[in-house]
Amino acid sequence: MEKIIKYLWGAFLFIFPFSIRWIVFDDASYRTGNFNPWVTVFVYLPEVLLIIIFLLWQFNKLKLKSEELKIKSSWLWILFFLFVANAFILSMFSGSPVFGGMFVLRVFEGLIVFWLINDKILEPKRV
Repeated sequence: MEKIIKYLWGAFLFIFPFSIRWIVFDDASYRTGNFNPWVTVFVYLPEVLLIIIFLLWQFNKLKLKSEELKIKSSWLWILFFLFVANAFILSMFSGSPVFGGMFVLRVFEGLIVFWLINDKILEPKRV
């Protein structure tokens, strides 16, 4: 399982710069005859791969039970939560709740990448 996670993490790092994307939500840009990427929600291929890696990584951790899943309470986590909550509320009032939800998803993906880097799945020399 760990080899699969390593290969997928390497594949994620390789395809991250490429913008292979699918349109998930389009806020009336085709009705006017113009395409506007600022009112369109995309799902990128690296995001899908990142979610798969995260699920396999968590499954592997739960299977091994080598490390307890715990969140340390600190001011940094509280500030992070307040930032995400504030940004989500502002996004909800800006017009479309889909954009607010996608923003929170993007922040969570950044947090997943941070966890995977800290776990040192691949050695820095190999990356």
